[in-house]
Amino acid sequence: MIKYIVIFLAFISMASAQKEQFDRASYYSYGVKMFAEAHTLPDEAPDSVNVLFLFKTIYDALIFIQVNPLDNPGSFQATPNIEIILKDDNGVIRNRMIWSDTVWTKDYNDTKSKEKFAEGFVTLKMLAGNYNCTVNLLDRYKKVIEKVELNLNSKFDFHKSNIISDPIFTASNSSLAEYRSVPFILSNKINFTSKDAKILIPVSYSLNHNVFYYSIKKDTKKEDQFWNDMINLSGKSIPSDNCNIVASKNLDLPVTVSIKSGYKYNTGNDRAIGVLDIKLPSENLSPGNYTLTIKNDNNKDSAEYSFEVIWVDMPLSMRNPSYSLEMMYYILNDEEYDKLNSGSNDKKATKIMEYWKQKDPTRSTPFNEAMTEYFRRVDYAFFNFQTTRDKDGAKTERGKIHILFGKPDNIEKDLISGKQYEIWTYIKLKKKFHFELVSNGLYQLTKIDE
Repeated sequence: MIKYIVIFLAFISMASAQKEQFDRASYYSYGVKMFAEAHTLPDEAPDSVNVLFLFKTIYDALIFIQVNPLDNPGSFQATPNIEIILKDDNGVIRNRMIWSDTVWTKDYNDTKSKEKFAEGFVTLKMLAGNYNCTVNLLDRYKKVIEKVELNLNSKFDFHKSNIISDPIFTASNSSLAEYRSVPFILSNKINFTSKDAKILIPVSYSLNHNVFYYSIKKDTKKEDQFWNDMINLSGKSIPSDNCNIVASKNLDLPVTVSIKSGYKYNTGNDRAIGVLDIKLPSENLSPGNYTLTIKNDNNKDSAEYSFEVIWVDMPLSMRNPSYSLEMMYYILNDEEYDKLNSGSNDKKATKIMEYWKQKDPTRSTPFNEAMTEYFRRVDYAFFNFQTTRDKDGAKTERGKIHILFGKPDNIEKDLISGKQYEIWTYIKLKKKFHFELVSNGLYQLTKIDE
């Protein structure tokens, strides 16, 4: 009887494992639960501005409840509540509101995800002025569980003065119309791995001076340990007249912003209000700190903004050069390993970059697809092949094979003489790896078919 029970439980375990394995690496937190931004936009009424708040929070920060999937678009539901408070320089509350939405998911694993976000926006009409803004994520009892503080300088008279407002960093999307884009919502940062990034800037200007020149320069005094390139870009942009930036959101799609025309601003015959649409060569922007300078062709009006390019989903295994090298031992000989493993962490990081640069399929861009893929495999192996004995799944035999060859085309599970086996098949490589479950979740490589 015990023998049959053991076999039955083993088959149940194998049947469950036949499903697509959930990537446990997505449970890792990069440290930030909520992002928020505030941007000043013109209003059709003089002395007023529109303040656009953009925010997003990871699913794991929300409280999901299980619901009946037959009556709803998902099995799990959360209701994020975002509170926005604006105070003037004297600490007096000038505006306060609560935004609420409903988030659905059919997969329980999503409720713990630190990679999926609930996004939203709010547009508030305010008198031009300086404001201290607080964006709070509230639980169901209206208790603050996350907070973002923002300083907003909105003393802009778009109707009477030449104004270069603060930039909104967005990314184009092939599935969207050209005038519509997706804001990063990374506290005025650009994600390194994105493509087709652009900057939207509301401006007020004289009609006979409608050309704006911009330059983007990397701050070499704050170099990232992996990139030390010099970047200095420049160009010009002509704003579209009588336009403004409008945000929108549909169902579970991300927030988008659009450049929309048809606004009637009371600015006189010699002035216009519009939006600069500056397309960035994203493939040339490596992580680091940058300065954006905007100048009008009358050489009097200018503005300067600092922004950062960050690698949001940088593989965890790349963040510690010593560990990176330890994981590269699978593809290095002893001499190569000793050479790369000498010096400080900064020197090791530089050597790692130089090594992978030789294997980069797109050397004209700072993003190295080969390096990124390798260390993403390391991350996957670390989390998904952990055992009670080996906390680092990347150091197990299944982890090593996954790192070297990637995800197998097929995983077959078998039970022979009371022993459990896994067979990984790589069709293009014409290889099969046989693993035997030894104990406590530990699989040992027993045979390779070639």
